[in-house]
Amino acid sequence: MITLNKKSLIGIVTGLVIALSLTIGAGVASALTVADIDLLVAMGIVSADKAAAAKAALVTAQYAGLTVGSKGAEVTGLQQMLVSGGFLKMPAGVAYGYYGNLTKAAYDAYKAAQVTTTTTTTTTTTTTTSGDLEGTDGTISAITAISQYSSEEVGEGQEDVKIAGFEIETSNDGDIALKSVKLTFDATDNTGSTRLNKYVDTVKIFAGSEEVGSADASDFNKDSTGVYSKTITLSKPVIDSDSSEKFYIAIDAPSTLDTGDISGDSWTVDLDNVRFEDGSGVVTTEAATYTAVPISFVSYSSAANTELKITKDSSSPVEGIVMVDETDNTDDVLLMKGKIKLEGTSDVMINELPITFTTTAATLADITGSVKLVIDGEEYTESMSSAEVTATTTFDNLDLSVNAGDTISFAIYADINDTSATFVVGDTLLASLTETNRNAMDVENSEGDQLSDSTEKSGAVTGLAQAFYTDGIAATFVSSKVTTVSSAVADATSSDVKTFEITFNVKAIGEDVYLDNSVVASSSPVTAGAGTAWATTTDSTALKTDAGVSTISASGSTVDDTDNKYKINAGETRTFTLGVTLTATANGYTAVGLKGINWTLTAADATAATNFYTFNLSDFKTSKVYMTKTTI
Repeated sequence: MITLNKKSLIGIVTGLVIALSLTIGAGVASALTVADIDLLVAMGIVSADKAAAAKAALVTAQYAGLTVGSKGAEVTGLQQMLVSGGFLKMPAGVAYGYYGNLTKAAYDAYKAAQVTTTTTTTTTTTTTTSGDLEGTDGTISAITAISQYSSEEVGEGQEDVKIAGFEIETSNDGDIALKSVKLTFDATDNTGSTRLNKYVDTVKIFAGSEEVGSADASDFNKDSTGVYSKTITLSKPVIDSDSSEKFYIAIDAPSTLDTGDISGDSWTVDLDNVRFEDGSGVVTTEAATYTAVPISFVSYSSAANTELKITKDSSSPVEGIVMVDETDNTDDVLLMKGKIKLEGTSDVMINELPITFTTTAATLADITGSVKLVIDGEEYTESMSSAEVTATTTFDNLDLSVNAGDTISFAIYADINDTSATFVVGDTLLASLTETNRNAMDVENSEGDQLSDSTEKSGAVTGLAQAFYTDGIAATFVSSKVTTVSSAVADATSSDVKTFEITFNVKAIGEDVYLDNSVVASSSPVTAGAGTAWATTTDSTALKTDAGVSTISASGSTVDDTDNKYKINAGETRTFTLGVTLTATANGYTAVGLKGINWTLTAADATAATNFYTFNLSDFKTSKVYMTKTTI
């Protein structure tokens, strides 16, 4: 028979507990319970620190499989343990058994507390006693304000907002441990409420990033002059000898601030003194020569610097032609694309987005019966019944949450009616998110306040007209060049002569089409006329005095029939080159641009001007060149 004395038993059990604390996550000690460990502590067999380590490992292993969304008796057991330990306070009316974000935060806090209990870490802010301090005569050599804090903004519902800071330097005579700081809040010039708890919920002290003390605003004492003060007990953070540590004063603000209090606020915060203990246990109060720092209380959105920025997406359709059906609706025609970027620190909820539609048809209802918004991947459809040529449709009930810093995309589509009776071929439709629309958007920040029109929303998207045809043409730019015919000669009457060429493709869509082979120098704005229209100036939008000599040529046969029209078979593409030769009439820069193309479905049609292609021609131009007019 083997007999174990108490010392041997303690050693064995202690070793077992330590082993269990290291391996329990692997299921080695599934039979051991928290009650068993408490019994070992009560018997004096296991020390409290080793028992805490074992308990922490036991609990971690037991609940390792739980994640947010887990349900059941195991979750209930964890929640009951957290409640009994003061880590979790279950909201009224909420049943046990669901592992949500509140339970997760409490469980994380529990595990962090166990780590704090079972490990020893030495830093400049470790809680300590005088016996742990190096040296016996530690003193403060200077208390200096941190200059970056001069008038900090504090918004509704914001937490841990740093409003002031100070740096404490120590002598080389020994370490010190801070016991408390005394603060004052003054509202002498306030025209709003002078009650501190109307503006502040909690005052906190941080040593670096670690919170070392706090007090409720309601616990501050108010004197006869209206100044609030309180000595806030600290966790005795240590500042080593001949070194320094930065401390910060931070506050939590109420979730709502009265607008009158905001507009009339005039608060300051001041550091009166600090109390510290040296290595011999002597406690000293050191007065602080500190300039009071102003505090500015603002709305949540102002403090969050929220701004909703609306811009046009680079892939938004340019002005162009859309082929539609004569007898059936053409669905999901893209009219406009844009982006919404949310700057600042607050999330927002977009509830309504108004979009303005404009048509050249008799009414909007003639050209479309339904419009659609696609935003952040969600679709919202509204019917179109307006008898106007311009009207605004509001896409509502969006309930779209946008996170701070995110950029989302949106697009506007329309179902285009058939052309058999509702609208005339060539009519257009465009969509825009105007400044007026932007201001009418229903957008709330995290506090439920509407974003203001003037400072928290910006930008707009102007759509471009889409023309609807059952047949037609589509033009694409190929190239351009400028060549010199002759150059100006000094002391002579000759001037610069240059030829400007623009090469482009034209595709026939639906049926055969014909282009007039004549060219015309057009003024701005362009008016329909026979042939291909062009204009010249430094920006290719107005006609110079000298119209010049112009020609048009096409790949293949020069002229396809006796009506002097270029024919393009349905589905095929022909290449055209516009040539314009100009003689300088003045010194300056000149360029030539294509301004329009006449087309028709019949070679002998004399009304080709009714089909005048002007879409997407902004890039159909030459470079600018300098031309000299020479005179004797």
